[in-house]
Amino acid sequence: MKTLTQIARHSKKQNRKRLSSFEKLWAKAERLQSQNERLRVDLDSIVEQIELTVLPMEKELGALQRELALRLTHFQRYKSLNKGQRHVMRNWVSEICDILMVLGLYDDELREVIAQDVARDVGIKLDPDSDLSAVDQVSAYIKKLSEDEHQRFAAAFEKKLKSRIDQRVSKKFGKVRKNNSSVQDLFQDDLDMAQAQRDEQIEDYRAEIEADLREQMQREQNHFSNSIHGDPFLDELFGGFDGGYDDHPPLDDKPVIPHRKFDSDLFKRLFRKTARALHPDKEKDDEKREEKHSLMKTLLEARNQGDLLTIFQLHHEHVGEETNIDARDEKELAKVLQFHIQALTDEKQAIANESTLSEEAYETFYAPSKKARERNIAHHLGHIAAEKKELTSLLNSMVNLKTLKAELDDRSELEFFSPLDNSEFDDNYFSEFW
Repeated sequence: MKTLTQIARHSKKQNRKRLSSFEKLWAKAERLQSQNERLRVDLDSIVEQIELTVLPMEKELGALQRELALRLTHFQRYKSLNKGQRHVMRNWVSEICDILMVLGLYDDELREVIAQDVARDVGIKLDPDSDLSAVDQVSAYIKKLSEDEHQRFAAAFEKKLKSRIDQRVSKKFGKVRKNNSSVQDLFQDDLDMAQAQRDEQIEDYRAEIEADLREQMQREQNHFSNSIHGDPFLDELFGGFDGGYDDHPPLDDKPVIPHRKFDSDLFKRLFRKTARALHPDKEKDDEKREEKHSLMKTLLEARNQGDLLTIFQLHHEHVGEETNIDARDEKELAKVLQFHIQALTDEKQAIANESTLSEEAYETFYAPSKKARERNIAHHLGHIAAEKKELTSLLNSMVNLKTLKAELDDRSELEFFSPLDNSEFDDNYFSEFW
């Protein structure tokens, strides 16, 4: 029998080889926990810098991008733009709006202007005397199209389902054969009874296979589901947007690490000894009594959750006396550590995803060293400054159709299609999304 102290220190040479695996697991768990605590602190620091320096500059850039979006929607009215150029411009506006939504700069004014522009492009007749805004009228139009498409889709689905059922029935029961009239006269009652039995069997079979066939066809048709919810561009612009830096504040609570539950003799022994050591009534000092009260609460929660690792850690830190552990106990503790290591690995991603700003901090700026993080932020700020300069120049130069078309031609080459080739666009170009 060995003790917890022996496991931690590995003082016996004969146990070194057998306990090295447990020792590595323990060290890895502590290392991951320390890394997660450090990651949380680092991300909080980066988020603070984002709010103080990055966001203000990004909003300045966003104001220029908003102006560009308005400029582009103004040019959409000109009929000399071909369909390919309008396609490029539409994608361009969509990209800008994605950015403005995140920055909280996609306001009602811009939404209304784009709604009017889209209505003109896709042939939606807006009622100038209506109490509804252009956004609401376009949204209602999209909703109606979606509902109509749902109805057509559902009708076609049911028709196809019935056809498949009929095929299965025909294969199993064969076609209905007409009997000779003389035979019908002689055995009409028997024929009617046989037909009734056959019809009942067919209906039972239909009911039996319908559910399975319906489920199978729904799986087959799944990839069509996105095509009946409207144009993704229009849905995003007029269907509301829940994103943005300010819409997802940091969470108050840390991510909860799930524990693997245990209820073994080791679990009970460790709990009893630790509970005796942490009992607050044994303390005369008020401060120490309050501290032990908090530790006892943690211990009781660990017992209720079957969290052997937390009980083991509390015992190791606050009891200090030797508790007999055999090979089976070591194996059980190793399983706990493996589970905890996986939970700590999952917690790392949960910390990064606590809020929109923490995601931005982790994905764009995070690095293990402080200097590297500062370099990343400085590089990002430099990139924003360069974008502002480039966008200002673009706005100053793009004042007529000639300069606009030149810019659209450049962008179309990046999208790998020629704006002069209109063969792939027809009058139903926009409706294909619905």
